[in-house]
Amino acid sequence: MDELEDGGWFIGIVDDVNDPKKLGRVKVRILDDYDQSVDSEDIPWAIVLGPTTGAAFLGVGHAVVGMMPGSRVIGFYLDGDKKTKPLVMGTLPFILKGDELDHSTSSIARGSGPIKKDYLDYEPKTEYASQYPLNSTITTKSGHVIEVDDTPKAERLHIYHKSGAYIEIFPDGKIVTKSPTDNIEITIGDKTIVSDDGNININANKNIDLISSDGEIGVVANKDVGVVSTDGSVILSGKNTTEIRGSIVEINADNAKVKADTSISGNVTIKGVVKIVGLLTVNGRTI
Repeated sequence: MDELEDGGWFIGIVDDVNDPKKLGRVKVRILDDYDQSVDSEDIPWAIVLGPTTGAAFLGVGHAVVGMMPGSRVIGFYLDGDKKTKPLVMGTLPFILKGDELDHSTSSIARGSGPIKKDYLDYEPKTEYASQYPLNSTITTKSGHVIEVDDTPKAERLHIYHKSGAYIEIFPDGKIVTKSPTDNIEITIGDKTIVSDDGNININANKNIDLISSDGEIGVVANKDVGVVSTDGSVILSGKNTTEIRGSIVEINADNAKVKADTSISGNVTIKGVVKIVGLLTVNGRTI
């Protein structure tokens, strides 16, 4: 850097970010060098300095994109007084014309309040209580937000999509995931869902369409298993034998109908009136 001379530093405003080479370069209206009288085509592309945590090689690393026209930046000329090779080192936060609504730092990071969401009745509300400067945020132009909040007793992780979808980890470790449309999970290997000290609830306002398996499906409980349809039917169907096992099997209904050849092994006790329509065979004799 022997050619980096005094006076090589600059401050400017980003004018264009559409780098034709897609290297993350920007055009900067550098104060005292490129005012509004200079056409944008005559402003050289400035290289943007990337972080050392990214390789910036063979497609590996952090893409140095994200600045917008209007971003304030600081940098220097690699060729000193020749001023043809600008390099941007970073952005400069500011409050445009002193208006707090045009503050460079996200209001979420400043502790002004959480992202506004449309909560359902049973949806846990965020426990946002951020204090500046403990909430590190990334906010994009379209409205995506990532929060890493270290506020004492309000520590959270939050990934928010502009559609309203989000994943939030609460201070106590509770996790809430929400999708305003479909939610699809695909697992190639085994998948295990365990509630070590609580309940598992599955609720749907419409249908739970299908539980399907190419193998067996087992439902096991140490206590009762209940299958209830409050406004419909319960159907148990199998291609082969369908068995109901238990020390006592009770059928309680206003009407019970059996449409099938029926074989009963064991004693049968009938209380009440039995009505038989058709033929009845007892010990090989048809009545």
